[in-house]
Amino acid sequence: MTIWSLPAVIFRTIFLNLFVWIPLSAAGFLLLFLLGMAAAALAPFLSHNDLQNWIHCYLAPGHHVAFEILAQIVMGLVVLSAYFALLLLIFSSIIPPESTDTGGSKVWRVVLTSALVPMVLFVTWISVIMITTLNTSEGALSTFITWLPWPLVVGLVFIVGFQIFGNIAFNEQYRARRLSEIYGGKLLVAVIGLSLLAAIPYVYQLLVWITGDQNEPRAKSAIGVLSVVSSVATGIYGHLTRNTESSSLTKYVASLGAALFLYSIAIIAYLLAIAVMPHDTPSEMLDAFRNDQPQALILVWIGLAVGFAFTTNINYLGLYRFYRDRLMEAFMPSPDSIKLWEARYSEADRYSIAELWPQKEADASKSREHPYPIFNTNAIMVNDPDPKLFERGGDNFIFSPLYVGSASTGWQRTPGYIGSRNPVTLPTAMAASGAAINSNAAYIGEGVTRESLVSIAMMLMNLRLGWWFARPNTKPRRPNHVNPGFWAGVMGFGYTSKSNFVELSDGGNFDNLGLYELVRRRLKIILIIDGEEDEASAMPALVSVSQRVRDDFGVILHLDRRVDDLMPAPVPGFPLDVPFAKSAYFTARIEYPDKEDGCGLLIYLKARMIGDLDFIVRGYRAKNSNFPNEPTLNQFFEPEQFEAYRTLGFVAMSRLIGDLKLNGGLIGSGSLLAACGLQPPQMPVQPPSTGHPQAGPGAAP
Repeated sequence: MTIWSLPAVIFRTIFLNLFVWIPLSAAGFLLLFLLGMAAAALAPFLSHNDLQNWIHCYLAPGHHVAFEILAQIVMGLVVLSAYFALLLLIFSSIIPPESTDTGGSKVWRVVLTSALVPMVLFVTWISVIMITTLNTSEGALSTFITWLPWPLVVGLVFIVGFQIFGNIAFNEQYRARRLSEIYGGKLLVAVIGLSLLAAIPYVYQLLVWITGDQNEPRAKSAIGVLSVVSSVATGIYGHLTRNTESSSLTKYVASLGAALFLYSIAIIAYLLAIAVMPHDTPSEMLDAFRNDQPQALILVWIGLAVGFAFTTNINYLGLYRFYRDRLMEAFMPSPDSIKLWEARYSEADRYSIAELWPQKEADASKSREHPYPIFNTNAIMVNDPDPKLFERGGDNFIFSPLYVGSASTGWQRTPGYIGSRNPVTLPTAMAASGAAINSNAAYIGEGVTRESLVSIAMMLMNLRLGWWFARPNTKPRRPNHVNPGFWAGVMGFGYTSKSNFVELSDGGNFDNLGLYELVRRRLKIILIIDGEEDEASAMPALVSVSQRVRDDFGVILHLDRRVDDLMPAPVPGFPLDVPFAKSAYFTARIEYPDKEDGCGLLIYLKARMIGDLDFIVRGYRAKNSNFPNEPTLNQFFEPEQFEAYRTLGFVAMSRLIGDLKLNGGLIGSGSLLAACGLQPPQMPVQPPSTGHPQAGPGAAP
């Protein structure tokens, strides 16, 4: 492994995924050409009217009628939106939105409406007569304008009816405003999307004109370079800003880069499509094979891409496997790896998490030499109808030896989930829990990677560490480029608690401390070790999870004034002007809502510069101003850096154990609870097999 290994993997990932997506997009353009031909054949007025002739003559869209029809659809949508705005204007002029009188002015409103109706109809019909007289082709434009008055008549009839029924009009006016606000935004997105699609031939011609190369190779090269640069820039920018507060400018810059990438990919796909089918003549594709033309290779490429799109597991073509294998080699090495000091295959690669704990209740009561592991991830749910899940961007999803799932998706026993061909190994669960770079997800639910365009670009390149899993208690499915790749990742469908696939990302996108699931289990003592990047000492992870456990479980963490000793302040001595904290930990009371649960104790340890640290650690801090809050982008620790963090953790934990008298461990900490006015923990209870979320599914016995 060298510093160039990661760039090589990123390049391989982008290449493998664009190898599928670009020809798939080209197939989409070919389908668009065929649909345009079918529409022109079934509805001749779409391709024989003054508007179409004007588009064809003055805009010169090329040799495909599909783009001319798209342009007409865009213009029609614009006219309809303006038409609805006109109805809303008439409605508002008759009844002012702030009006509250529904009785005395009813007669006046009816008279005013009756006067406006013939006036509007007269002006509309005069306009229709004038335009249809000039337009003799009887095509789409004249047909559309001829039909135009009838929706207006229906709208005005409804308005007159509302005047007669008094205050119903006020309700309907509000509903009309809400409809225009809600669906107006969706209509605007549709108009922009269709306009950009219809403009692709013109944009390519513009690039040819700018490069001054009529043979087109320089224009094609410019598009390719733009695609590569924007894709890499979007991925890097999204990673660098994932843990930072995203300003509006940050989001706009990232979205613009993603938009350039997506549009350049569309233009490249368009070039492939017109190379195979330059005119609205499907036989040209067959001629490519008959005459052994190079275009036949493009058709073969498209066929291979369609096959790969439905059969390839999209999880295996991303950065996830690279990330998972490195974690396995570092934290679960084989004996040969340790002996030879080199990365080798580890048996942990096939070690199921269900094997980490006895599955039978009789065996579960026996003493064990290791703790019960809970792997926290974030199930992305950016489209869920539940406002809470939508705003948070997901729900806490766990993998444990006994249970898999979340409160929103439901729970399933781990052996049953794995038995239905959903393998969950120890390295897989650990890597999913730390999948920090992912589309539609960000640190504690806020960040630039939640922007739609950025997420689509990351999904197409598969520059993500997340993992697609089948939702618990559903039949096994293999995630591929079509579903959920295109269906959810690109089109935006899915990403709900009822979707067949669940995309899992870093648990820190929901709770970066692991406190949420421990509070759910009503534990008496919770020890949290916080090593996140927090140079501003804002403690965002603790603030976020404190609010979420209060909202979801009614649990209150009494943190007021408890965190003050963790706040660093400058002190005299070496290193100069470096802030130190009085302590690296604090304790706080956990107040559970149920009387039978009583209260608990939170012990919170954070990476802090404290006075007990030796000269070597202080010297490292003197040379590195962001220690111990260095960014996670730095994945290659030097020996000096590693030793500084190791010593920091050892000194801080030794002080915590000594102050709280935990030499016997947390199990024997009844005296600690008593000193805090809390009751010692009772004998643990095995979780019920129903997996009810409030009962603590997956909780350790």
